[in-house]
Amino acid sequence: MWAIFFILITKHAVFCSNILFIAQLPSPSHYLWNKKLSLELVKNGHNITLVTHDVDKEIINNFTVITLEELNEIEKNRFIMDDLVSDSSIFNYNSKFLSFVDELCQLDIKSDGFKELMNYPVDFKFDLVIFDISNIICLYGLVSKFNSPPIIGVSALTLTPQTFYALANPLYTSYMPYYFTKFTNQMSLIERLLNLVYTWYDFISFGYLSKSRQEGVSKIAFGINSPSIHEMERNISLFLLNYDPILDYPIPLLPNIIPIGGLHAGAPKPLSQDLEIIINNHPHDIIYFALGTNLPPQVLSNNQVEVILKVFAKLPQLVLWKYNGKLSNNVPENVIIRKWFQQNDILAHSKTKLFITHCGALGTQEAMYHGVPMVGIPYFFDQHSNAQKLALKQVAVIFDHNDFTFENFYGVIREVLDNPKYKKNVDFISQMYKRQPQSAMERAVFWIEHVLRYGTVEYLNTPARDMPLYKLYNFDVYLLLICSFSLVGLFIKQITLRLVRTVFPKPVKEKVT
Repeated sequence: MWAIFFILITKHAVFCSNILFIAQLPSPSHYLWNKKLSLELVKNGHNITLVTHDVDKEIINNFTVITLEELNEIEKNRFIMDDLVSDSSIFNYNSKFLSFVDELCQLDIKSDGFKELMNYPVDFKFDLVIFDISNIICLYGLVSKFNSPPIIGVSALTLTPQTFYALANPLYTSYMPYYFTKFTNQMSLIERLLNLVYTWYDFISFGYLSKSRQEGVSKIAFGINSPSIHEMERNISLFLLNYDPILDYPIPLLPNIIPIGGLHAGAPKPLSQDLEIIINNHPHDIIYFALGTNLPPQVLSNNQVEVILKVFAKLPQLVLWKYNGKLSNNVPENVIIRKWFQQNDILAHSKTKLFITHCGALGTQEAMYHGVPMVGIPYFFDQHSNAQKLALKQVAVIFDHNDFTFENFYGVIREVLDNPKYKKNVDFISQMYKRQPQSAMERAVFWIEHVLRYGTVEYLNTPARDMPLYKLYNFDVYLLLICSFSLVGLFIKQITLRLVRTVFPKPVKEKVT
């Protein structure tokens, strides 16, 4: 009896660790993804300190949120709306996004939350740092501040070049589309050319220019002698990526990149009592409409809102619309509008037959997990790429937000509702995803605790992480081969010329006297 008690106590002591989770990207949906992973670790006995821009007033034992600085809606929407209004090219959009990152880093190191972290005692110990790598990496110096515990990278984004740069994972631009484009994994010659240009532009603009600017901010924050961002990146033990080959395009991954796509999707919780009553009393199925947490309500003009309400009024289904804008129109009886809904739980409901979405990665993964076909209305960032992927899988129809007429919007909704192929295809994906031997959450927790136990997974790393580009891609070998073949070619040419001159000598001209 005492032996069993001792084993249980010892096991808890081994796995009860202090973890710092740094997530600088100001996105409510990404925060919820990070929080879900954090709370699963808390459930396993760990203590989590989550550093974020989002404010969370919920009090949970062993879960502490340190807010860097809450961005007001004007600051967040300025970047989003500028892009939507100007309809920027990928180059301009990338440049504006990285400028936003620069401003964010300057804001972060001046925030009260950052000062709170820097005032932690010198001997304070974190057993592990989890870093959300989403272009914003200027706080890597916190790893050194807390005596360099192991680092695990995570990302709620899918298939970003930065993920592959950090761990030297192969990146084939011939079938791995750059995440700001509208390309799929089946590209034409011109699309492959553009995809290569965009990917290398990202490599230069982020991998060199933005990273060097963030390095400057890091040196200001942590001191001139602090380790470089490159050194910190090299110390990442492994990477937990929001990717799954069933939900995404199949791609090659190194063993230290662990796919945990759809981690946030799962079994539903009960709906609120009032909403459950409304759903049960309505004779028809449900359509759920949400444009995510990052798009402000003004992306929909008054005319577009009017078209949306007219279309919904013509439908027999109950429409649940997540919207926090002002409505001057009369809302149809079959439409329920609220600022927030339990999205995962609504998508899991047996009566939900359609999800109208902006095509954010997290929402579309939830829809595929629960087998709900979609109408996609992409606006910016990775949404266009996600929409094309869904259309290729034939689980969604894309609707252009610049084409908001009654006929067009009503037509795409009826297409998805009436054509059984969309439901059939998404059900197949849902079944294949759920039949895996280990859930994404179980896989994530296993590998985090694996690093906590052993401190390193160096055996999963390839030498590619330490190789310069010319060596990694054998440019020096190709140059050697070109030079060798050139020399051999010159040698053969000279021998051939000599043989020709020997066999066919030029006739000697006789001198005329």
